[in-house]
Parts: sequence; structure tokens; C-alpha cells
Amino acid sequence: LSWAEEADREGLYLSLHEVLSLAVLNNFDVQLNLYDRWIKDTDIDNARSIFDTVLTVEGDYEYDKSKKPSIIFGQSAHTGTANVTLEKKLVTGTDLLLSFENQRASSDSAFNILNPYYESAIEMKFTQPLLNNFFGMNDWGQVRITKIDVHNFNLETLDKIEKNLADVEKAYWDVVIAVGLVGVGKDMYQRALEFYEINKKKREIGTSELTDL
Repeated sequence: LSWAEEADREGLYLSLHEVLSLAVLNNFDVQLNLYDRWIKDTDIDNARSIFDTVLTVEGDYEYDKSKKPSIIFGQSAHTGTANVTLEKKLVTGTDLLLSFENQRASSDSAFNILNPYYESAIEMKFTQPLLNNFFGMNDWGQVRITKIDVHNFNLETLDKIEKNLADVEKAYWDVVIAVGLVGVGKDMYQRALEFYEINKKKREIGTSELTDL
């Protein structure tokens, strides 16, 4: 038998804890609020990503082949570049830039003394704000504001989940009370039936009036 058929045939008895657990696992509103909470938590990582290290790699190759007015100018040229850049914002608000640039060029021109020709350069740059973002106050302030926003959102989400669970708990106790009232009604009916049978027998032997029955 399926779970529903077995429950319908034999009755299903659940404690309040089991009902609330089922609500957390299966209630659409509760699940939606939980997903919203998990998604909102990613805002903190997004705010902290301002301190991530960014690596940029660029490469370029150019091949030029064309007829020149004179052979001494060469007929072909090769140029290749490879650049690597590292960017990092420190917790002090300092912007750090480190770059490495490399170029290689060659041609069959008679004017080229160095062939192939190499050129490399390394650059390191520090930028430190002195007023607006001194010691990274704005950066960390934005992270703190994001944390507070996420915390408030989580509290609002928990309130919504608690309201949903409160509705489930209210429905549970409504069912418990209804079942209890059914039990009371059955007991009252049984007592009334016994009283009826007693008066019916008394009527048959003539010890009670028809109005009593």
C-alpha cells in the first residue's frame, strides 16, 4: 500500500515535532524563505570580493607580410606581446598593481640591428587614499553594512518561517481538539443510548411514562 492508502486505512498518528519537521521539509513557503536566506548570505562574499586578487593575462601576435617599395625594408614582420597584471586592494585601502610586459619583434628588414628584438618592463604601483578611504574605512564599512543587512534579512526570514510553523502548529492543535471533541461526543452518545435503553425497558414493564422514554 502507498503511504496515503495506509494512512487512510489505519490512521496516521504524528507528534507535533514530526508535523513541524514535515512542514520544514515540504512546505513551499518555508523552503522558499530558506532559499532566499541562502542567496542573501552570498552578499557578504560579494562585498568581501573587493579584496580579491585579480590576475589578468593578455597575449597578442601580429604577422605582417606585404610588398615594400624596396627589399631593404623587408617583406615580413612578426610582433608578439605577453602581459601579466596582478591587482590587489589591501585592507588598509591601498591599491596594489604589479604588471609585467614583454614584447618580441622580428623582421627581415635590413635596418633592424637587433633581430629579433626583445623588450620587457616591470611596473609596481601603490595608491593610498588619504581622505575618503583612509585605511580602508569605506571598504570595511561597506562590508559591515552588508553583514548588518544580511543579519536583518535573516531575522525577517526567520519571522516568516516561524509564522508558517505557527500556522501549522495551530492547525495541528485544531485537529487534536477536534479529535478530542469527537471522543467526547461519542461518550455522550453512548451514555444517552444506555439511558434510552434503560427507559425503554422501564416503559415495557410499565415503570416509566412514555414522556420519559
